[in-house]
Amino acid sequence: MDAPVVAEIHEVIATSPVKADITDLHVWRVGKGKYAGIVSLAVQGQATPDEFRRQLSVHEELAHITVELNPYKTVFPT
Repeated sequence: MDAPVVAEIHEVIATSPVKADITDLHVWRVGKGKYAGIVSLAVQGQATPDEFRRQLSVHEELAHITVELNPYKTVFPT
């Protein structure tokens, strides 16, 4: 999707205090100016999906977001 909300999601994750990389992202429109999405993240350290949902909640156009967390080592083995 080419909506500005996709870039906003990327920016929130990139500036998060918890190191995370987006491994999968799906966003779709659910209403006029409202979006839902699923974001899968590879995270370093301790984090919860709620932490990322709170960070993403600054964007009011995100009506619903599902966050999946995976250990960084599982997704990007060293």
